[in-house]
Amino acid sequence: MPKNSCRVVIETGDGHQRVCCCQEGDNLLDVLRREKVAIEAPCGGLGLCGKCRVMVSGKASLPDSLERTFLGEESLSKGVRLACRVRIMGELRVSVHFEEIKSQKKIASVVKPARIKVSPETIRINGSLGWEEIRAYESLEEALREKFSSLAGRPVNPIRDEVMADIAELFMERQTLDVSATLRGQDVVSVSSQQEEKPILGAVCDIGTTTIACYLLDLKKGHQLGALMSRNPQVPFGADVVSRIAHALKEKETFKAMVKGLREEVALLLARLASDVGADLKNCEEVLVIGNSCMHHFFKGLLPVTLGRAPFRPVQKGPSCDKADHFSLGVSSSARIRFLPLIGGFVGSDMVGLLHFVESVMPQRTRLVLDLGTNGEIALIHQGKILVCSAAAGPAFEGGNISCGMVASTGAINELSWEEKNMIPKVIGGGEPVGITGSGLVDAVAILCERGVVLPSGRINSPENIKNPSLASMVVERGGERVVMIAKGESREIFISQKDLRQLQLSKGAVVAAMKALLEKASMTWKDVDELVLAGALGNYINPDSAMKIGLIPSAMKDKVIPVGNGAAEGAKLVLLGGEKEWHKACSVVQKTEHIPLEENLTFQEFFMNSLSLEPF
Repeated sequence: MPKNSCRVVIETGDGHQRVCCCQEGDNLLDVLRREKVAIEAPCGGLGLCGKCRVMVSGKASLPDSLERTFLGEESLSKGVRLACRVRIMGELRVSVHFEEIKSQKKIASVVKPARIKVSPETIRINGSLGWEEIRAYESLEEALREKFSSLAGRPVNPIRDEVMADIAELFMERQTLDVSATLRGQDVVSVSSQQEEKPILGAVCDIGTTTIACYLLDLKKGHQLGALMSRNPQVPFGADVVSRIAHALKEKETFKAMVKGLREEVALLLARLASDVGADLKNCEEVLVIGNSCMHHFFKGLLPVTLGRAPFRPVQKGPSCDKADHFSLGVSSSARIRFLPLIGGFVGSDMVGLLHFVESVMPQRTRLVLDLGTNGEIALIHQGKILVCSAAAGPAFEGGNISCGMVASTGAINELSWEEKNMIPKVIGGGEPVGITGSGLVDAVAILCERGVVLPSGRINSPENIKNPSLASMVVERGGERVVMIAKGESREIFISQKDLRQLQLSKGAVVAAMKALLEKASMTWKDVDELVLAGALGNYINPDSAMKIGLIPSAMKDKVIPVGNGAAEGAKLVLLGGEKEWHKACSVVQKTEHIPLEENLTFQEFFMNSLSLEPF
């Protein structure tokens, strides 16, 4: 018997409303995914995180035991539901309030101008050619090639037929040809009539598991015009790469939707960024994309079939260059879209960019390099050789799978301190706190561990065992579970649960175990490491002292920690501005890098179990 069609009205937090149709019995989270509605679902819709909360009115399935556990009767009575547990049984109205990162964020570059000579591979030249000048040559193409070569200061290859067709059209009914030509290396890739001096732009797109960051650069002047960040639209399919791969392999149409959504989000970011800085995106001739192996595959449209099971190998590993029209990013039709090479496993081109940056701007030393995000990537640099590995850190460092966790946006607590008898939160944008970031979580847990509220085992202490009354009062019961109250806003309580502490332990245990595994592979100890470089979503904001107090960073690294912000993007910028030389230099990083798989490493498992305690080491 055919199912009935159901009308669903979706209201989003930005005040917009849309209407869609689905079949009776369809899962609400699946419908929201299909409609590209941004919603938290770190567990991938398995009913394990309680994050996909929506307000529902109309005909829906009754709440199950999982919803009652996560939400409680009071919330359920108000219409709050978990999208992953709801079956649509008729006409339904859904309200989704999800705070996306859409504001422009100025990211201060840590690249010193003296470190690199601005010499982009793609340039634009303007010139004129009259009818009389053609007499000295056998063809218009030869005359233009000589002209372009003289203006560019480099040899120019024979001009392609399609470009010459454009030039011939420009020359009709004119005594003098005024032309603006775009050269990439020795090739003329496009021409237009010379009307005004136009900048030539390049873009770096860093596609992370949780967030996407885009940077727009003036390739001629060698500086950044602006930067913009947003949420990765694949978050509803799970907070980690394993969940995303599982969804992609389950159904071909789902994979296509994930690819399309990712590319559309990048295109939207670039368009907004260009608009914000008053630039024409059609002048963007270079796009360099970096990301972990999984995000690389999704953006390129490669089904990550061999990443989804042992031995966890990428489908494609080398550097790549594609035509712009394949991705529909709104850039110049002659632009090229490039990816730096992957290293191996889940260690992708983002780590290549980071290592290229570190080696380009820092003196040679023995270093541990940590890119702390959902997909943690760790490298050990020693005497010209590099060992790398990836650790499934999970989304806790980016606020994922945490009861009140969120990414670094307005209303998020990103820093905490203890003054007299109170926990003092620092809220992004000021005002009422609505959640806590990964760096705020690390600060909070460090304070609580230091004062005996949280034990080294990760267990929340009983109030009667806490001597300080103000600290003891922070431990309360919520939903039958012991939690620690961090802050209270007018509409929301910010707390840390026992489950949250477990998530943090798993994340920090994986990272510490990975560092130990690399040191053991190199027959080294912590004392042999000169510096610890922190990058990534958490690395730029984390308080190193707090990280040491919970055992994320060893005490041996005190005064040796160097935060570099988004070092991966900084390395990619060097490649765009430095041209072919910097491209080859960055790609050569892979040649001196050895990837160490940890999946079946028994020593890593032992290190992991011994690194779960929340105490200094």
